[in-house]
Amino acid sequence: MKLKTIVLSVLGIVLLGGVVWGVRMGIKEEGDIKKVEVTTANTASSSSTKQGGDLSGITYSLIPKATSTALADLPKGVAIPSLNRTVTIPRDFDAKTATEARQNIEKLSKLLTENPANGSWWGALGMARKGIEDYEGAKEAYAYALKLQPKNAVFADNLGVLYSDYLKDPQNAERYFLSALELEPQVSYRYLRLYSFYTDVQKDSVKAKALLERGLKLIPGEPTLTSLLES
Repeated sequence: MKLKTIVLSVLGIVLLGGVVWGVRMGIKEEGDIKKVEVTTANTASSSSTKQGGDLSGITYSLIPKATSTALADLPKGVAIPSLNRTVTIPRDFDAKTATEARQNIEKLSKLLTENPANGSWWGALGMARKGIEDYEGAKEAYAYALKLQPKNAVFADNLGVLYSDYLKDPQNAERYFLSALELEPQVSYRYLRLYSFYTDVQKDSVKAKALLERGLKLIPGEPTLTSLLES
């Protein structure tokens, strides 16, 4: 119980930061939205001027900008996910939220039709698809975003969450959590995310302990990792 309390407390602090950071899109956790809350604030104005397309009503404060939109940068041998995927809104969404969610996905799909090499917009589409509980659609969008931006730990982490919590595929979940950790080995939150997966999903205390020890070698004295290991 003590271990779980520590992890939940720390993750709660991290996720609270994510809410403040991404409040304009109703983000409830890193890279994630439950219900899209579109505003007219244009926090991605630089992307609008450089990469084309109308971004009014869409914010991307959590998603890094794409480094390139050249068609030549599309990953070779990887099919572009369909942008005509059906948009099915959950019945428990109120009318306003449902309309905004649909419009958000339609705008992103239009932008990606014009600029399919924009990893940032694929990541935003992944968030929007997950927000309407279309987990397969979210997986496709995040996976393609990661192909375009293979060093983006957020995309890898989001895939880990999808596979772990929604698609119930622990093997792929671990693979993506580890990938995110390798991309950001000195970010303590990455260890906590994977630690929670090992303890809550896989029930593997050996892997959990080894992970904490690995983290403390790279982040000596990190208080949360230290507390968990001592407990």
